[in-house]
Amino acid sequence: MTRPSRWRGRARDLAAWARTLHTRLETRLPVVTRLVERMVSVSIFDSATRLAAQCFLTAVPLLFVIGAYAPTAV
Repeated sequence: MTRPSRWRGRARDLAAWARTLHTRLETRLPVVTRLVERMVSVSIFDSATRLAAQCFLTAVPLLFVIGAYAPTAV
């Protein structure tokens, strides 16, 4: 006799709750839903991460240049 574990039942209940919440939010906030779908479709998060990495990689050499040419008092 095998019975489902308590955690599987809780996980199933949590997944059902999340689906219900998702459906309710889609109907209540259609503008936000469409905005998020569009942001994901154009990969805005990937682009933002790439831009942040480029800014960081530009800032480090810039600090070296500023340190090399800045007056001693600075």
